[in-house]
Amino acid sequence: MKSVTLKKNQDKRVLAGHPWVFSNEIGDVSEALELGEEVAVQSYQKRLIGRGFYHPRSLIAVRLMTRNDEPIDKRLWVERLRRAWSFRRRIYPQHECYRVIFGESDGISGLVVDKYGSLLVVQVFSAGIERRKQMVLDALIEVFNPRCVIARNDFVAREQEGLPQSKELWFGEMPEAQWIEQDAIRFWVDSWNGQKTGFFFDQRDNRVALQQYVTNQRVLDCFSYSGGFALYSAAGAARSVLAVDASSEALKGAEVNFKENRCQRICSLCQADIFEFLKQTRDRYDVVVLDPPALVKRKISLKEGLRGYQNLNQRALARVEPGGILATCCCSYHVTEEDFRAQLVEAARRAGREIQLLESRTQARDHPILLAVRETSYLKCLLLRVL
Repeated sequence: MKSVTLKKNQDKRVLAGHPWVFSNEIGDVSEALELGEEVAVQSYQKRLIGRGFYHPRSLIAVRLMTRNDEPIDKRLWVERLRRAWSFRRRIYPQHECYRVIFGESDGISGLVVDKYGSLLVVQVFSAGIERRKQMVLDALIEVFNPRCVIARNDFVAREQEGLPQSKELWFGEMPEAQWIEQDAIRFWVDSWNGQKTGFFFDQRDNRVALQQYVTNQRVLDCFSYSGGFALYSAAGAARSVLAVDASSEALKGAEVNFKENRCQRICSLCQADIFEFLKQTRDRYDVVVLDPPALVKRKISLKEGLRGYQNLNQRALARVEPGGILATCCCSYHVTEEDFRAQLVEAARRAGREIQLLESRTQARDHPILLAVRETSYLKCLLLRVL
């Protein structure tokens, strides 16, 4: 087994549970290593830390897959997949659609798998996993017995690993769009052409949490996409819901979902840029939902992105009736909750409003957070009372 040895005193973070070894932490490489090759990682004192996949040109030089002296073979993949699926079935026992593999949190650094019934949608972030995709596919078939597996690897983050963007059919026949059910609400999902893997599972529990605040209320759902918060609001007995999104395709999907769930009389649609919509409208709402895409994609753009969140929330606060609710979200990993709260305080000051924190929430339970790995915590969802 080829190996890498860490520099002196560079093992504390990894020993505490983080699966990434950074290139500047490595002191010695035993011999020439190929992209994605399996290596043993050892401390400065030559004590085994674990095994993982090596990348010679990435800041993340090794992604650990096991802390034991064992091969990273199909047996290990099957074991991790079964353990992860068992947990999802325990937290969502009546459902068949969720994120079943959440990378590092499930002991498989660089792999995401969303399960839509018998359809699996895979995203690969690691060159090591890309090199072993047949082994990964074999394990997925053994554990889940899917009718279809597709790889939605058409995202920019793959470039950091030197991997091309692509969409591939890994197994089965080309999938058609399908209906899925979440908490008795039906959604039309196109996993081949839709955003990400076709649906955003990470807001599921937050949509449920919002329902207690919407009864007989007027709701504005910004960045609605396929109408997730809008549909949950309708199911929560909202008086009216306006779903706003800049994408006509997204709103077509939302309209289909509204009809399927028989809430067209409650839910209406508006295509508009959210920043401009909030700036120009004079209407006020009892509940406003902000669920924007990531405004900070790189750490270098943190300051600019925080100004964007501040501007967005300032405009949204002006549209909330006194005593109403603002549900504001941030999915930018580089923005900490402390950062997010600070810009909200400034947004409220500029809008001339006071805000009370009712709930501080994060991503759904099928996206579990490893406390030793800050990178697994990305979604902030604050439910605020606006005075």
